[in-house]
Amino acid sequence: MSDTEQTEKAKPARKPVAKTADLTPIKERKIRTVRNFPASDFEEPLEFAKQVLEFGAGQPVRRVSLFNHIGKSSESGGSRQLITNSNKYGLIKADIKQNNLSLPPTVKKPLMSKSNPGNAQGHVSN
Repeated sequence: MSDTEQTEKAKPARKPVAKTADLTPIKERKIRTVRNFPASDFEEPLEFAKQVLEFGAGQPVRRVSLFNHIGKSSESGGSRQLITNSNKYGLIKADIKQNNLSLPPTVKKPLMSKSNPGNAQGHVSN
């Protein structure tokens, strides 16, 4: 036998790759639901925005640092959903892949006035 015949015999035979096709009719397939609104109520994202404000003192904060401060995992599904919901409500500017979370100016002012009610209307506290 020649060398080429020996190497061909030594190779294991390949099994044919089974091609699977989804033959389910389109109407019966489960379709992913796309919501035009956040998947949670307003209170949880509002509390999250307050925590961003308190931790960062109005400045952008690193996502990982904030979640370490809160005591949650920054990579968990719940944390990602919280960022997404807060972003959909317009309470923070963020992306799941973005490392920084920030508050838009339209949100920062009302949250700051609620945290310091004496100065909200320009009153001088005694």
